[in-house]
Amino acid sequence: MPTRSSRTARSSASSRPRWEALAAQGAHVQRPLWASTSTKNPAYPDTLYVDTLIGPDTVNTMPEVTIDATRDHGHAERTIDVKVEEAAAHMATLERLGVDLDMILATSSSRRGSSRSRNRSTR
Repeated sequence: MPTRSSRTARSSASSRPRWEALAAQGAHVQRPLWASTSTKNPAYPDTLYVDTLIGPDTVNTMPEVTIDATRDHGHAERTIDVKVEEAAAHMATLERLGVDLDMILATSSSRRGSSRSRNRSTR
């Protein structure tokens, strides 16, 4: 999840003189890519990771089944920067409770990486 400071930097980047100079030379805004946003947990709505990641300059890749679900009952409206303060409050609560999100993310990334390595070696 992007931090508040990275969101602020991103939203204000296009108004800074340095960015304006780069854009005048043909630079493009970097676009976040949300990859394979199908819902893996059947208890969650099948468009959860599509409906909640809609915003300017974003790209979302989806499997066919998620595309079909989105066409059928998805909600096409800007959501990526809605309820940001509420999300920040949730993150602060987790931190106060002693949840080490950096450690969880590092562990998750490490496991995901080793899982991919195992999958490649067994092909």
